[in-house]
Amino acid sequence: MLAAAAALALAGCEPFGPAYPDGTADIDIQVSPDGTAVTEIYFDNHERTEDALLDAAHAAAHIFTDPGAIPDLSINGNSGGYPFAVVTTEHVFVPGPNPVIAFDTSEVVEYLLGLGLTSVDVTWRQLDVPYSPGWQPPGETDGSDYVKWEGVTDVADSPRGTATLHPDPNVLRAYVSVLGALAGLIMMAIGIACLAARRHRAAGALGAAATVSGVLALAANGYGEVGELVASGGPSWPYTLFEPLSMVDLLIVVPGAIVVMMLGFTKVPHPYVVFNPPPGWAQPETGWLPYAGWSPPPTWPPAPKGWEFLTPVRNRDPRANASRWARLAARGWVSRYESTQGETASGR
Repeated sequence: MLAAAAALALAGCEPFGPAYPDGTADIDIQVSPDGTAVTEIYFDNHERTEDALLDAAHAAAHIFTDPGAIPDLSINGNSGGYPFAVVTTEHVFVPGPNPVIAFDTSEVVEYLLGLGLTSVDVTWRQLDVPYSPGWQPPGETDGSDYVKWEGVTDVADSPRGTATLHPDPNVLRAYVSVLGALAGLIMMAIGIACLAARRHRAAGALGAAATVSGVLALAANGYGEVGELVASGGPSWPYTLFEPLSMVDLLIVVPGAIVVMMLGFTKVPHPYVVFNPPPGWAQPETGWLPYAGWSPPPTWPPAPKGWEFLTPVRNRDPRANASRWARLAARGWVSRYESTQGETASGR
């Protein structure tokens, strides 16, 4: 069993193994709402040479008949698997209220049948924008994913015609989907910076806002809306940014913002302090705090009972000591001093 599986796996990686049944070819067409179309051409191993693939790509370059269409031809090596021809065509329609895509597959079908192939399948991948078909023959569809013309054996039966788009975007959903994710990412990053600066309340608030923004972006679910927006003549950047931002929003922004919010609201900050010398003690330098092993000179009077040696201040106070360890050491010194004074008083 293992040997058979290994043999099948190796056979599938041969660069010119049969991708489709002998004598058949497949043309796969997908148009994006931004006016870019990708046409992929697959056919069996009898005639699939590099020259044949390039010639098929040249024939497929004329599928879209808009004068502004700009095709780019290539061969996809498929990582050592079955190579196939690819035609990427820009500007296959002019964005607007009801743009029209005009296409004709007869030239590429004629070329493929001329190679001796017995039939050609043509697949039109459904757009993310509502449209009205105006092509012949009608083709078969499952109602959502594709329209397919199977077993074309005559050039006269090649699919051709138009698709008229009817974009009607919900502009608010489109922009919330993109800008909500972007705003959430920015607020989360600032929240992390606030945590690093120990501004915990600000971090918590930013984390909460970033969570709400990220969740709203996901809830808007505006993939179709940004597609309709660009097809109707709107800006292209929401459509370009939607997919990467959606992944970042789902995998990074929302969980990361929740963590920032929890750390910001639950973390107990260590307040900044300045040393407040008792009466009769020398005034220390700015930022100085008592440390382990330091003791006041014996000529200084004892501090009054209950004296507050450390006064909390804001971190921007120029008198504050920025070192957390210095603050911890100062609190330890105060505890030791007070206990020592208590022992001295009881000894008396």
